[in-house]
Amino acid sequence: MLYTCDLICWGAASPRTFQSFLAMLERRSAKSVVTYVHRGSGMRSNGAEIAIYSDGASESGTSATRSWRRIWYDRLCRESCYRCGHHSMERPGDITIGDWWGLKWFAPDLEDPWGVSCAVASTPRGLSLLRGASGELELAATPVADVANPAQPMLLHPPERKGRDAFWPELYARGFEAACRSVGALGPGREARDLVKGAVSALKGPAKDPDASSVDNAWEEAPKVNFEELESRDEYPVAFVARNRDDHVRRRSSSGGMYHALASHVINDLGGVVYGCAFDGDLRAVHIRCETMAEAERCMGSKYSQSDMGDSIRRVRGDLRADRTVLFTGTPCQVAAVRAACSDVSGGGAS
Repeated sequence: MLYTCDLICWGAASPRTFQSFLAMLERRSAKSVVTYVHRGSGMRSNGAEIAIYSDGASESGTSATRSWRRIWYDRLCRESCYRCGHHSMERPGDITIGDWWGLKWFAPDLEDPWGVSCAVASTPRGLSLLRGASGELELAATPVADVANPAQPMLLHPPERKGRDAFWPELYARGFEAACRSVGALGPGREARDLVKGAVSALKGPAKDPDASSVDNAWEEAPKVNFEELESRDEYPVAFVARNRDDHVRRRSSSGGMYHALASHVINDLGGVVYGCAFDGDLRAVHIRCETMAEAERCMGSKYSQSDMGDSIRRVRGDLRADRTVLFTGTPCQVAAVRAACSDVSGGGAS
């Protein structure tokens, strides 16, 4: 049986450009980058990137570490991403997961500082997967329209080009750092603005988190999901707000720990395998095949670079032919490719 899980995707950046960014950090620090975290520890980090160097030192919150995110949203997407047909609620996967941006407008009491996930089951197979993983999750049903809100533009339309056409000629001609300087993402002016912003934030003090017990109570009091009713209704898509019950998992996740629950169900309960994106030893985003949760946990967290799928499709087909349960997670275009390639294999067809 093939379960597919697509990620809410803004657009994917060039892997080669990400390597250029890491090379810039190494050049500026005179050290090797051995670990890079795109989103810190959950949503509480407010998107703070962390570079860990070969001597154990780390760098976070600097103009250099922030430069990738600053240009990624408007300038780094691959050309094909601007023509992507998956930026809508017609999803290629059985289930869609991602951050729940805009939750404060619909269910502010459920906002967890460590992150909250949204989950959209588009097929009976996706709803079945979510039901199987629900023991690790706290779930509340929500209107689909709440998910596709203005804070989630990636569910409404493809990314806008904005500064891409000015950035890429500089990137090709002069390299990553010079291109960033040309658009104000690096340089003395950027560093001065960051210093002022940091000083103002220090004067204001840290943002006050909601009381943890109040958030927990709100989740406890949220209407429980009746999966039998949803399955009998047979109307899709169905949307949920979700968070992992394990605080430790949420703190290691980019949002609410949804992926961990799905992977755990497939590996531990169904004896299956999981395919997901992880960094290899050279900090290149690659798809890996996971037989254990230790392997699957390598795929936790955001990687703002398109992964190399390698021979994943061939291996997924082999697992399906061997009657293995498979969960494939990836960007919508990757999920669409896997579903198309496996449609002729038993268990790999449409739900």
